[in-house]
Amino acid sequence: MMGNLMKAKFFKKKYIISAILLLVVIIGFVIAGGGEEAQIAKVERRDIVQEVVVTGKTKARNEVELGFDKNGRVARSYVEVGNRVVQGQVIAELDMGADLANLAKERALLAEEESGLLDEGKKIESAIREAFSAADNAVRNKADQFFKTPRTNPNFEVKFSDGNYVHYFSVPSDIVIELNSNRFDIEITLNKFQAELLQLNSSDSKNFVSIALERINTVSNFLNKVAYAVNSFAPANFAYEATVTGYKTAIDSARNTVATARDGVLSASGAGEERVNQIKSSISSLEAELRKSRITAPFGGTVSRQDADVGEIAQAGEIFVSVISENDMYIEANVSEINIGKVAAGNVVKIEFDAYPGEKFQGTVTFIDPGETVVDEVVNYKLRIEINNPDVKIRSGLTAGVTIASAEKKDVLSIPTYAVMREDGKMYVNKFVEKKIIEKVEITTGITGSDGYVEVLSGLSESDTVHINGSE
Repeated sequence: MMGNLMKAKFFKKKYIISAILLLVVIIGFVIAGGGEEAQIAKVERRDIVQEVVVTGKTKARNEVELGFDKNGRVARSYVEVGNRVVQGQVIAELDMGADLANLAKERALLAEEESGLLDEGKKIESAIREAFSAADNAVRNKADQFFKTPRTNPNFEVKFSDGNYVHYFSVPSDIVIELNSNRFDIEITLNKFQAELLQLNSSDSKNFVSIALERINTVSNFLNKVAYAVNSFAPANFAYEATVTGYKTAIDSARNTVATARDGVLSASGAGEERVNQIKSSISSLEAELRKSRITAPFGGTVSRQDADVGEIAQAGEIFVSVISENDMYIEANVSEINIGKVAAGNVVKIEFDAYPGEKFQGTVTFIDPGETVVDEVVNYKLRIEINNPDVKIRSGLTAGVTIASAEKKDVLSIPTYAVMREDGKMYVNKFVEKKIIEKVEITTGITGSDGYVEVLSGLSESDTVHINGSE
């Protein structure tokens, strides 16, 4: 009984092996030639999209490393790695006690000085009025003794009588003409100056300073010309020397009085302002020192490094903090030299992130590095790809699968790429002329699509049939 059982198992195993062998033969027949349709392909029109597939990494558009601009002890640290910051936000500070105290002192002095400027307005008003009086007296009382009808029709003429004798001081005619014209203009200037005083008050006296100085300088220049003419006088004899000296003294006194008045206006208007400007300069310097004691975010983003520990001694220029921008990422990818010729700025890109499977993003090639980058002894070129539909969840350092649509042709003749043979740098296909008759035909190809079809530019016509593996 045992023998029969073993015999039955033997025949059963034999049948199974035979069935398997028969199945293998059938499959082999089908693959080798059982289907005629598997050996041919027709030339047909279709859209072809050429794509280059690479892998890239996201990078923040803005990334910066920060430190303090002066030495000191870290007193405060406000953020940690991963925290979001806005532009201008303080991240860490050094001990600023001394600088803050000095700043408070200077600001108090500034407030005091600016308050004093209110009283200074009265001083300026008074100085301007005194300047007018000095100018008016110098011209109309002291200089006018050398003119006939000075206010209406001035005529420079200097003479004095000694008994029956009248002595005239000689002055070149061109100087006389100039002095007469200047005296006429000075009358207009003094009248304007006097009219302007009617509008002068302490609250806005500073606005009159430049006008007053202009008027005073005009008068001073006129007096200088008169003094030049008078100083040229030479007495006919010793008896007239005292008279000439008196003339010279009078005009010199007039000039000095006007000069003193001008200095008074300058002093009243400039002293307080100068002190205020000095204090403001000191405040600006202290504020600059305080800025050196702070690390602030230059733009909104995320803190990716924070090593400023409270109590630590910081050295100027030492890197403590890094910040990367948010929602402003791009992708950097390497393309081999074999494919770089297919890629151009403006190419549309499909993006998939390993971190978010199934989600699709779109992008555009915006920049191709002109210089090569060697990776594992292979020449590559860096691409920058802008993400057209950015998302807050896209972070720096994510791996991205990038498919670049480098070229597209619509409704062009095409055949499967594996139907094309390359010999001596030329492309050929085995074309069916008649059934079972194959002719080797040279063709010209265009772009190759990602779906396995290649564009046919010449050598074949639509509806031609080619042998896909080159066998009859």
